[in-house]
Amino acid sequence: MAQYQTGQYPQQGQPQQGQPPQGHPAQYHSQAPPQQGYPGQHPQHGQYQTGQYQTGGQYQSQQPQTWYSGYAQQCSPQELQQIQGWFQQVDKDRSGNIDARELHDALNLGGNNFQPDVIQRLIRAFDYDNSGNVGMNEFVAMHKFLSAMRDSFYYFDRDRSNSLDFNELHQALVRSGYQISYQSMMAILPKFDKDLSATLSFDQYLDMCVWLGNMRKLMMHYDVRRMGNITLNFDQLIAITPYYQ
Repeated sequence: MAQYQTGQYPQQGQPQQGQPPQGHPAQYHSQAPPQQGYPGQHPQHGQYQTGQYQTGGQYQSQQPQTWYSGYAQQCSPQELQQIQGWFQQVDKDRSGNIDARELHDALNLGGNNFQPDVIQRLIRAFDYDNSGNVGMNEFVAMHKFLSAMRDSFYYFDRDRSNSLDFNELHQALVRSGYQISYQSMMAILPKFDKDLSATLSFDQYLDMCVWLGNMRKLMMHYDVRRMGNITLNFDQLIAITPYYQ
């Protein structure tokens, strides 16, 4: 496993050359996805896709575009039926939406047991209409997203240490669809590697991926023309700072 070297993490207020100041999202430059990826590579988050699943396994096109649409599209009819069954099992009032407690129970049925703070971050990332709840389509995409992140993590955890070093981590992020540079990954690592172990556990890796998902959601909010870059004024910059907490 990798060990920390002096200066390995960029110091606050001293961004590495060629990188934007840490925590400053005013400019985003998209990168073309690689022509060849790792086996089983997941949808690139820079590629906006349409379509959402409806109850019963029928796929509807021309739905609002979201950063996670590609995950829902990967469901087989059998898998979709199972995920929908978990959702319906906890949706006692048949409202078509579940709150944070119900989401915890539904994810637990699929083998994902998370703390309340992680559940809240998942809701913020997948709650397309900002209702504070999660609908069926959002839940399907969320479950596939979590499965994809787990697959990518353990694909590169070749020594079965239940952790990823820096090189493994960057490869896992790329395989998960996050086309970020190694330098950008290092800039955000202190937020997640809180024990300074120079590795990330699966829970820490998932927390990073959910955070990146929220960044993608924020990016799409401002990138209305889907150009791959945005410009923010100072007021907008202040307004989005909660996403960096």
